[in-house]
Amino acid sequence: MDTTIHPGPRTLDLLALQPQHRSEYIWDGQLLTQTLRARRVNLLWEFLSPPRVLHPRVVHHLEEMRLYRIIRIGRIQLDYALITALIERWRQETHTFHLAIGEATITLQDTEILYGMSADGLPVLLPATMRYYSRQTYWDMLNMLTGFMPEDEAVASGSSRIQLVHIRDHLVQIHHTIIDESAEVDVQRYTRLLLLLLFGGVLFPNTSGNLVSLRFLHHIARFEDTSLYSWGGAVISYLYRQICRACIGTQRDVGGFLPLLQVWVWERFLQFQPPLPQLPANVEIPQLPLACRWVMRRTLAREYDAHHNLPLCRDVLDLLEDAQFIWTPYNDEVIGTLPAYCTFGRHIWRASVPLICLDIVEHHAFERIFRQFGLPQPIPTPPAWHALHYERDDRSRADDTFMAWLNEQLGTWDRRGDLTPPPQHFPIPRYMAWYRTVSRLFIGNPVHRTHGRYVPYAGRHKALAIGLHTVYHMGQHMQSYVHDLVVMQEYSRRFMDVAAQTLQRARSDQRLAHEADYMDPAQYHRGCGIPRASGGRRAGGAGRCGRGRRGGGPQQGGIEACADDVAADMAGGMHETDMSSYSLGIYRTPVPSQVTPLGQLLITGSDIQGVDWGRYFPGPSTTVEDRPTRDFYSGRRLSYGSTSHVQASCDAATDDYIQDLEMMMPSTGADSTTDTCHPALHPAIRRRLDDDDDPDSVPGREGMRLRPAAALRHTGCGTH
Repeated sequence: MDTTIHPGPRTLDLLALQPQHRSEYIWDGQLLTQTLRARRVNLLWEFLSPPRVLHPRVVHHLEEMRLYRIIRIGRIQLDYALITALIERWRQETHTFHLAIGEATITLQDTEILYGMSADGLPVLLPATMRYYSRQTYWDMLNMLTGFMPEDEAVASGSSRIQLVHIRDHLVQIHHTIIDESAEVDVQRYTRLLLLLLFGGVLFPNTSGNLVSLRFLHHIARFEDTSLYSWGGAVISYLYRQICRACIGTQRDVGGFLPLLQVWVWERFLQFQPPLPQLPANVEIPQLPLACRWVMRRTLAREYDAHHNLPLCRDVLDLLEDAQFIWTPYNDEVIGTLPAYCTFGRHIWRASVPLICLDIVEHHAFERIFRQFGLPQPIPTPPAWHALHYERDDRSRADDTFMAWLNEQLGTWDRRGDLTPPPQHFPIPRYMAWYRTVSRLFIGNPVHRTHGRYVPYAGRHKALAIGLHTVYHMGQHMQSYVHDLVVMQEYSRRFMDVAAQTLQRARSDQRLAHEADYMDPAQYHRGCGIPRASGGRRAGGAGRCGRGRRGGGPQQGGIEACADDVAADMAGGMHETDMSSYSLGIYRTPVPSQVTPLGQLLITGSDIQGVDWGRYFPGPSTTVEDRPTRDFYSGRRLSYGSTSHVQASCDAATDDYIQDLEMMMPSTGADSTTDTCHPALHPAIRRRLDDDDDPDSVPGREGMRLRPAAALRHTGCGTH
């Protein structure tokens, strides 16, 4: 298969599941526009829609259990294209999103600050006595605690799950019976049914969106005990498990508390933050967790959403730079405006512990995301969990081996206050050098074109960067061989090969057909300005740049870097230094088919003029017809090359992001490379596209556009 860049990883030491990962299918040309979906996400919100409201006695119980805040924050519209693009970068092996700038993930801090769910507390564990309950035993427990007994066994799934629609319908029937004079037992039964609807429809939905586990009845049987559980840890554990399954193969559905994922993205990715209109002066933000401030300033209308386009979201993430990501959005000022319960679990936010939800155990990998707390990120230790852990579900048998392992995880959770990894002084360039060799840096393959408004350009940008970087190092090595005519001749051909391949991979190879007659930017002269019309000048003061980003700094120390240090702060950035004046005539360089001297060529003091030019760059052209390469626009076959040995050397030099400098020199041996990271093509997927799959088919989105890069600097969104 043709390709333009190497997406990574170089080795499978860390990402052992890469051959089965969703990103591998995308690279092979499948799933290019298929978004993941969650089903029936509105059952609770439809039940609570006006004029139906909860009775104050029910609200009182929910507030005591610290779960009413989820209902008060309310519903947000999910951007499935954005969610899918993030899940394509999720890795089961590390429980983190592998971004172009490093690893990031949803933490206990996020659940507590964004939605107020307690991070610390008892684990939401399934008691050993309930593991062997039959369906009838669960139904008897449901009838005793809620007064609801299904009439048809078809509403059940397995022994411990039941359909939410029937619970919703029963709540509608008994809603009017909850009044001030109702018996307390009836109010509690109603509240437990509402909690099951909250669990199955919002906090712990599976891919069907219509089932809830009756095992949660144990945790809501005694209202005074419900608030003692770590619901934040349970929600993260369940969400981790759901997206671990969604990012493997050709899955179409995803479960878990997706509003938490979407608000987490809005808090950190500047490019994805939606426009937030200011609230009226007479409207005050209630004392609720931080997610409320996003929900209150937005409506459910599609015209307020900026994306809903999977290729666009994928391309933005492929091009992500460190300055476009807020590592520490929750500074002390922001936290100080939140209710006190949003920081109750602060002492374990940085704990490296297992998170438990019934039989689901997922690891809170703080050791991989130090930068989310303003600390230097060292190279993390290999994960301690098995890469295929996500395959276990509630239908798996709980044998003695599993129970012994589960008891070990419980013991680790009990020591959570002592399991915070200490910070280390570690240089970010060293970490990023390691990270680039083990991570999947690119998801979208620039070879493939999707049929839609947006044309991805991240791959072309990358191909240009790699090609120019390669040419730069070739120029450095060329200085050592100015007196070796054979090497100079070989290098001249390699220069043209690399330039032609780079333009081809950037889909700009049509430039090779005409003269490279470009104006030197230094010759640009600004013309006379147009006089301003009469009228008042726009008021000065604090403009768009008057407010800085929230939280700490863009990098590890939490301090804004000086302008001179910004390049060093970027992922892969380096300081620009004044380069030697080689006078290569880069703005009037002839195309490969028209190599003619345009002036004096100076290379480290050596003059090459007139007659000597033919000795170094002989022949009228390097174009041959026996080694074609593909033109991505029209499918026609083009050819730019010299010898087969040089072509192999150029491919090795330009396809790798980090290249050994010795490999750039001429070699006498034959090159041979073996691709171990990319297996055979996956089976084709046949499915019917409908309006939900095609972002272009949704009306009212013709005016959407990606904000320019200059607008991506965080200038204070008014969220906090």
